[in-house]
Amino acid sequence: MKYTSELLTLYAGTLVLIGVALLFMPEGFSMAMNYEETAAHALFAQLLGAAFIGFAASNWIVRHAPVGGIYGRAVVLGNQAFSLVGALALIGGFPARPGPAVWVLLVVFAGGAVLHGMLLLRGPQLSGS
Repeated sequence: MKYTSELLTLYAGTLVLIGVALLFMPEGFSMAMNYEETAAHALFAQLLGAAFIGFAASNWIVRHAPVGGIYGRAVVLGNQAFSLVGALALIGGFPARPGPAVWVLLVVFAGGAVLHGMLLLRGPQLSGS
């Protein structure tokens, strides 16, 4: 993949923005998902926000390193598992009337699963090769 660094930077930025929103505005997130606001929803939204910020940090750190194939496998595999399981969980529990936040999360999770799946299955594009 030619633009690995740019894609990882974009993905990290997206994750941190969503993570901060989940961390500091869990009530608004629950409303945007068309869920009734409870203390449990707020807690789980904040925990999901913490996970997003953690994965954003790992993507930000490796954005300029060779990633793909055997390089950066731990980061790529961790992101792949997080994204794929998140997308499958959203699809499995898809609400009858999804709010806009459900669609945003599904696009982010599915996009991350595709991006990190491609990184996992190919070698890095090293400069000069």
